[in-house]
Amino acid sequence: MHDDAAYPESMLYDYERDWVPAGIDQIERSDLLMWRRRGWPPSHSRVAYARWDVSTVERGIDEVLAFFGDEPFNWHVGPSSSPSDLGERLAHRGLELVAAPRMMTVALPISADWRPRATVNVVEVHDEATARISLALAHHDPEELEQMLPDRLAYLGSPARRGGFLIAFIGDEPVGNAGYRYSEDGACVYLTGAETVPEHRGRGVYKALVSFRATAARDRGCRNASILANADTSAPILSRRGFVDHGPLPRYMPAGTQRARRATLAQMRPA
Repeated sequence: MHDDAAYPESMLYDYERDWVPAGIDQIERSDLLMWRRRGWPPSHSRVAYARWDVSTVERGIDEVLAFFGDEPFNWHVGPSSSPSDLGERLAHRGLELVAAPRMMTVALPISADWRPRATVNVVEVHDEATARISLALAHHDPEELEQMLPDRLAYLGSPARRGGFLIAFIGDEPVGNAGYRYSEDGACVYLTGAETVPEHRGRGVYKALVSFRATAARDRGCRNASILANADTSAPILSRRGFVDHGPLPRYMPAGTQRARRATLAQMRPA
């Protein structure tokens, strides 16, 4: 993310080019960036951007749908997407709006008003044991966890790595997780994937995770932090503490994908 880029949309595709997990199929052009990973959760298959005009958009949508086939995927419709009615066109083609997180940024350093109410210890994920904890906190079911664990460990050992994962503890209990990634130009830290265990919400765990990542980024020389924040939970917290809201980033999926996944997870959890 550069200083003249108002939106953190680049966090969707600013990945390490020297780190490409096995099984990734990707199409990257000036008008389209998308990738798929067959047999993996939908978060591993994505349209990061699509930029067409009205004369080519339907043909472009056809190409995307053919590329993914029956593989579930996410399609992000950000500020650089075109035409302006792309989201409506996706809805007409059988995709549904599943989320609209807020795109938010803040200049570093952040204010000092980020102290949690409880003593929260934040640690880096660095080995198999901590990697397992972080994946479990992110609600990956046992099968997904075992599938994703080798990738996470390989990434942690990669010389090209610009990101990492965190676990928050209160005492000996893991109560939250988060991720981060530094932009290729080193100017921005992308804050990704933070979540607090429900029974520990309201104790400042989320604030501790934000503060930890922002402080580390400032010490590294970053000038900005950016995040795609949940409109109902994290966005209000961030907006009260200096983050600028640049608007929503709608995310679409093939109809029924989200409901099917929720039903599967519910069946696997104890009553």
